[in-house]
Amino acid sequence: MFWIILTASTSGVMAALSQPGFDLDFLAWISLVPLLLALESVEQSSLRRSFSLGLVAGLFYWGSLLYWIFALYEWAGLLILPAYLLLIAYLSLYWGIFGALYTLLRRRLGTIVMLFVTPALWIVLEFIKAQGPLGFTWGDLAYGLYRRPELIQVASISGVWGISFVIVLINSLLAVGVHRALEARRWCPALPYSVTAVVVLALLWGMNTLLSGGAERTDSDIRVAVIQSEVSQRQKRDPAFVTDLLAEYQRLLSGIDRQVNLVVLPESIMLAGLPLQQRGLLEPFTAFARDRVLAFFTTRAELGV
Repeated sequence: MFWIILTASTSGVMAALSQPGFDLDFLAWISLVPLLLALESVEQSSLRRSFSLGLVAGLFYWGSLLYWIFALYEWAGLLILPAYLLLIAYLSLYWGIFGALYTLLRRRLGTIVMLFVTPALWIVLEFIKAQGPLGFTWGDLAYGLYRRPELIQVASISGVWGISFVIVLINSLLAVGVHRALEARRWCPALPYSVTAVVVLALLWGMNTLLSGGAERTDSDIRVAVIQSEVSQRQKRDPAFVTDLLAEYQRLLSGIDRQVNLVVLPESIMLAGLPLQQRGLLEPFTAFARDRVLAFFTTRAELGV
């Protein structure tokens, strides 16, 4: 049992390492293989064990991925530790549910059908995780490919879950191939599944090429400005600093070159006031965007474009 748990936990670590921050995105294509192999060793009636294996993998995944939460220690204090543990426990439940449902369905549906049911099951759980007051959209498998524009253009049609579907599909193909090879004690049975995985990846690349029209962007096509004021969490939560923070962001925005196409602001620029819900706080940012859009079209008109 120890080795099965170790195998499942390896999936969690590999999946985490494929995500932004670690950037070993090649691991995304094989990260779930150990978990799927571990689940294959579980009897169909042992749904509790399958749930436990998925839960363990999830704990390693979210435990590794959410390390940045401790940056909030400045204002949360020691409460950040139980908050961290509760959050990773909650999010790991989805991995546990995946493990239990996978075991429940795999004997009934057969190998070929499960190749498609497995990724479908995964993205349904990712979708549910993003819903409601406890919705958490961070950490989907697809995000690991953010540096691979040649592979993610299909998201314009399918959304991020389409990318996750393909990732899990390839993992499923490889897991079945390895499982068949281990049963036969030779690698030949794994060949059809490995080739199919390569074909799926090639089709994804081809589809992305089609969606992008075969055009290659250069670094000069889009200019991006990132605003980072390095304001502490305590100041963001203090209403006394709202005016100062607003003035600081306006100062930073005013220094941006007019040739910039996209301006990215911090996720939470001020916690004491919510710009998206308070017109007085939102208006300066709206005015900035309106001014830039107007300047853009004015320039194009002057150039006769």
